[in-house]
Amino acid sequence: MKKPKDTIEISASLPRMAMMVAGCAGFIAIGLVLLSVADWLAWIIGLSVIIFFGLIATVSVWRLFTLRGNVVTLAPEGFRDIRIAPQIVRWSEIEDVGTWRSPSQKVMILKVDGDTWKRLTLTPLAQRSRTGNIMLGADGLPVATAELKVVYENLYEDTMRYWKAYRGKP
Repeated sequence: MKKPKDTIEISASLPRMAMMVAGCAGFIAIGLVLLSVADWLAWIIGLSVIIFFGLIATVSVWRLFTLRGNVVTLAPEGFRDIRIAPQIVRWSEIEDVGTWRSPSQKVMILKVDGDTWKRLTLTPLAQRSRTGNIMLGADGLPVATAELKVVYENLYEDTMRYWKAYRGKP
């Protein structure tokens, strides 16, 4: 297999992030309508919707204003997603590359060993979501494409190409 020599850098997609914020605002509006209903179940559902999508909207707005430049980098040295950690994860540290699926999206999961977890300086969001991700079956570094200028299939194929070429195993 011919090894890729170039570095692939993927930046954030402002239109995609803006659409995510708009979608959250729509769900929050639905939650507010449910709060106005006298039924206690509707009120609980409405409050839950507001809290859940409010948190997602908060993260999305924050990223909309802070994610600039390259977010994901694939290079001969390794993989980096600044939404997870500022350090590069060497290809040899990645044990497996998989996909976690929900009804609406696919997330690439990079399975790494315990020493790599200890070495990485996880972002606050990555730290807080780790336990929930494991409970959902996404045990590894989760790389979502919803905010990026790339479709999932292309990112997955490029990652597999680099991983197979540089992981140090036949």
